[in-house]
This record gives sequence, structure tokens and C-alpha cells, in this order.
Amino acid sequence: MLQRQRQKKNKKPILVYFTGSDWCPPSKKLEKYFFQTDQFESESKKYNLVYLDNPYRDDIIPIQEKKENKIIATKFNVDFFPVLIALDYKGNECNRVERFSGEDATYHWKFMDKNKGIFKL
Repeated sequence: MLQRQRQKKNKKPILVYFTGSDWCPPSKKLEKYFFQTDQFESESKKYNLVYLDNPYRDDIIPIQEKKENKIIATKFNVDFFPVLIALDYKGNECNRVERFSGEDATYHWKFMDKNKGIFKL
């Protein structure tokens, strides 16, 4: 609850990343070719970042957190991974990009560029 209140107060858009960190090869590649770049590090400062993991193993995150992440994924119609959703500070979905293949993050950078126009970043 505290995080949600802070997000509304600072009015930054929210970037939500749905992943299967220990079993999803596309998520692992997206981490490497998109999230772990200097460009993303710079761009991400304009957002409140939310990482929602759905790992196969039960020892990665607490079971309750895993259950909550599944509920949130269902709310946003996330049926596969990876999915990146941009929300306004109130939690309304404004943009999304799904899946990842190969090593080319072009679609994810187009998603980020579109967000600039949506949120006036």
C-alpha cells in the first residue's frame, strides 16, 4: 500500500515487468538485451518500476508473493512471459509489449519511445 501511495504522489508512470525468471528463456534474454543496458538504466528513472516474478521454483520468492503476482497477472491478462506494461500513476494500462525473441530489443525500445508521447516524458 505504501508503494501505491508513493506512486500516486510522485505521479510518475509505472513500468510493470512480468517474468518467469528461472524458467523462461525469452525473459532471460530480455534481461540481458534490454534491462541490463545503460539506455534502460537511464530511461527507467522516469518510472516507478515493478518487477512481478512467476518463478517455477518456490525458493526464489515467498509463496504468498508468488500468489499475489499471479493474481495481478490475471488482472492484466498476462498469459505468457515476458510482458512489459506501462501504467499511468493511477494504475491504468496505457501501453504494453509482449514476448521477446533473439537478441533484438527493437520492439521494446519502440514501446519506450511510444511511452514518451503518452506520458509526456
